[in-house]
Amino acid sequence: MNPIDWIKNGSDCEKCKWCWDSCTSNENGTEWDCGCYIKGDAFGDIPCRLINPFKFVVGTLRKKKETYYFAHEYDGFGEWYEEDQAKTKAMREALKNSLDDRVITFKGLDNTLHECNLDSFLDDFTWKVRDKYEYVAHPFDNKSLRQEWKELIAKTLNRFIGIFKPYLCK
Repeated sequence: MNPIDWIKNGSDCEKCKWCWDSCTSNENGTEWDCGCYIKGDAFGDIPCRLINPFKFVVGTLRKKKETYYFAHEYDGFGEWYEEDQAKTKAMREALKNSLDDRVITFKGLDNTLHECNLDSFLDDFTWKVRDKYEYVAHPFDNKSLRQEWKELIAKTLNRFIGIFKPYLCK
């Protein structure tokens, strides 16, 4: 391929080892997905025009990064799930204890009162209460990564200086 054609058309993505495609079959049919480790989700009509040494470096680093994140996608999920179930169980018990000997009823279509199944009511109600509680108790922090690093560095310096403070201040 001469250099002018290569500049106009780029390299052939179908032959590039940094391009990937996958096929999944389910009850709705077959789905194809494709991408490029170098360009990411912007894989499209315009091929990249990197020369091979740069392609190798960028492609290798990004492929390793994606492989690592894919391998560690569910790290800590078991512990989180157990903690979540323990919180739900504790909230359910607290709600059940707060009801004491009260009966929860609902009005049927014939305007008669029917006793509600307490277990199913508590299962549904526990999720609603926990959802509202978690949002109020632990609001999402919208700090930027820069702000988090700034706070971490300041905290580290304060701890480091705190070691020598008794010797410096008399």
